[in-house]
Amino acid sequence: MGMFDTVNFYCPVCGASIDVQSKADDCMLKEYDRSEVPIRIAADILGEEFTCGDCKTKLEVSSPIGKYVQMYLNILSIGNSNES
Repeated sequence: MGMFDTVNFYCPVCGASIDVQSKADDCMLKEYDRSEVPIRIAADILGEEFTCGDCKTKLEVSSPIGKYVQMYLNILSIGNSNES
C-alpha cells in the first residue's frame, strides 16, 4: 500500500464523509479539508469521478476557481526602514 494525501469532502445529497486520495504532493498521509487544498493536490483530483458509498450518487470533484487561481503577496520585509 502506497503513501498518499487525502482531501475530505461530504456528499451534497446525504452528507456522508467522502475521502479523495492524491499522490501529487509529499504523500505523507496528510488530510485536508476541501476548503484548504494545496494547488498541486487540487489539480490532481480535479475532475475525478466517484460514487457515494451511502446514497450511490455519482459525483465529480470540481472547483469554482476555473482557469485562474487567486494569488497573494506576503510581506517579507518593509523597505525604507531606519536601521542603525
